[in-house]
Amino acid sequence: MPLVRVQSEHIEHLASVTADDLPVLLHKVNELYEAATAMANDLSALYQELETIRAAGAERSAALLNADAGGDDTDQPA
Repeated sequence: MPLVRVQSEHIEHLASVTADDLPVLLHKVNELYEAATAMANDLSALYQELETIRAAGAERSAALLNADAGGDDTDQPA
């Protein structure tokens, strides 16, 4: 699945672009680039947070397994 779908009317519009339109288009491209960069940074931060949560969960699981293997029944009701 393509990340961006280009419709025929967009292609027709681009075909009619003149040199006078280029500064406006360049500005729009820069805005899109900045927005995409911000989104990538947000996704990276979310991924790092997810990895932290995953690692904490793995540590907790390992601790519980070790406690169960060692006969530690402190989490069991009396």
